[in-house]
Amino acid sequence: MRKILIFLSIIVLLNAGETITIAAGAGYKKMTLELLESFDKKDKINSVFGNMRQITTQALNHDISLLIGDKKFFNKINEFKDKKSEKIGSGKLVLIVKKGTNLSNLKDLEKDNIQKISIPDAKKAVYGLAASQAISNLNLNIKDKLLYVATVPQSASYVVSGEVDVGFVNSSEALSIKDKIEQILTVKSELYSEISIVALKLDSCDKSAICKDFVEYLKSKRAKEIILKYGL
Repeated sequence: MRKILIFLSIIVLLNAGETITIAAGAGYKKMTLELLESFDKKDKINSVFGNMRQITTQALNHDISLLIGDKKFFNKINEFKDKKSEKIGSGKLVLIVKKGTNLSNLKDLEKDNIQKISIPDAKKAVYGLAASQAISNLNLNIKDKLLYVATVPQSASYVVSGEVDVGFVNSSEALSIKDKIEQILTVKSELYSEISIVALKLDSCDKSAICKDFVEYLKSKRAKEIILKYGL
């Protein structure tokens, strides 16, 4: 009996000290942090953020339990193809406009008063790829106006600071800064490939009660309210 109690005590102590790390695309930083803040075991989870290439590279070289980002991007990586995932929502591309400027539609990007447009790098961020597809499908002549940046938050920050006139971001980022910009224009979904945002479970997630609990939490009413708040 004493041995059993000692064994159970050891398990409790090990679980008490367990922590995990999750990584998310930079465009979902604010949403992810709010989800973690509302999770009852938030002190057991560390988080890192970056463009999709950064977080997937980090997951391949470090002990990451969960990845939050675009499913198609994950599927391009052999090590992630067969991993299970939980769908969080569908990503939406939008255009944000700096204070004091107004646009009626995306064709207005060709007008002379729009001189600089920030856009995430298509090779590093899924919304950069989506923006490039939309520009191409609309035959917009704006190549000389484009300023390429690494992440969605960087694109947004250039608009907020007034360094560019408009910028392509995701709806999550746009909604989180709506008071700092003039307007948000939604880009029609048929202009770019579907963006499915998922929580991808890596090997260490299956061994972690905390990770499993967080994945389950993502299905809860409270979590869905937060996710919807950020436009997914």
